[in-house]
Amino acid sequence: MKVKNRKNTQLESQGNKIYIGVIVIFIAILCINLTSSYLGAFAPNSCVDIKTILNSSQVNISSLSYPNLTTVLSNVKMSKIGKTFNYTFCNTSTIGLYIYDYYDELGNTYENNFRIGSDLSVGQSIMYIIFLLGALVVQIVLVYGSIRFPWGNAKGQDNKILSINNLKYVKILFISLSYVMFMFLMGILRGITSNFIPELNIQGFFETIYTIMLSFLFPLIVISVIIAFISFFNDKRILKMFKRGFEPEWTQK
Repeated sequence: MKVKNRKNTQLESQGNKIYIGVIVIFIAILCINLTSSYLGAFAPNSCVDIKTILNSSQVNISSLSYPNLTTVLSNVKMSKIGKTFNYTFCNTSTIGLYIYDYYDELGNTYENNFRIGSDLSVGQSIMYIIFLLGALVVQIVLVYGSIRFPWGNAKGQDNKILSINNLKYVKILFISLSYVMFMFLMGILRGITSNFIPELNIQGFFETIYTIMLSFLFPLIVISVIIAFISFFNDKRILKMFKRGFEPEWTQK
């Protein structure tokens, strides 16, 4: 029994490390998103004025890339007014981070970027972090309860049932809720990655998991209800045997 408990403790510790790792990675992504210096965030299908101020006679955009890193511009001359150089870019239907670099006549190169779509503010980032952490805590509690709550009825050494275990119904509920909560987490991550950090190109991963789990949700509910009803009627039968003075035996090996 000590070896089993030690293994369970190690598994729980590894699970906690995974959850902490996910949280750290997500916070790091948000911090990078907040602290990066860039041209700004603009609405889809709007025109973006790519501007820079240099003490130079000519500046060219070396390349400009879509969020999927496909090059859309190459070696384009920027217009000049005083010391301000500008190029107006209007092909902005794709949401995500656009990266561009430019150079002057002396060969000095510079790099910058701008975002098409919503940008996370500090307040929004904190709200999403708190919301995601809260959902993760609920998920951990549900998974822990699903594992820890006993399933079978209490029985003695002679394999006879001593009492009815009503926690089996809580276990069924926790398993179903943990499934729904994990779907909810995938939905949150799908929304965050698609709306605020699409340049990571991982929203499809969360979308796939969410879609697959959604297709199994109804069968899971039906199976859970059937198992709960079978267990309920079986427990009623055992209680009737108790009232008649019988001590039913646990038939499963």
